[in-house]
Amino acid sequence: MCSKIFVGGVDANVPEEDIKSYFSQYGDVKAVELPFDHQRGRRRQFCFIVFESEASADAACMEPRQTIGGRECDIKMAQPQPRRMQHGGSYQMGEILHRAAA
Repeated sequence: MCSKIFVGGVDANVPEEDIKSYFSQYGDVKAVELPFDHQRGRRRQFCFIVFESEASADAACMEPRQTIGGRECDIKMAQPQPRRMQHGGSYQMGEILHRAAA
């Protein structure tokens, strides 16, 4: 199980401390992750909340629609994303080509 939730639809102007304070009703909040859109120069309209316990995350997800900062938001368990391959795939290809040429 996971102690991290996804909160979709958060107003980008709601302060991090307000978000943390809101979710602390479910348990100890370990971190608030606020992704930033570098192309637009502002926060994205979603965030992740990391709780100290899975039970707190489960409690927060019991009500999937909650109003935060005057806006209705979608709450659900965060889904782990596969890691993106960093630069290096071509190194293996180069190694294979080097061996094939030898």
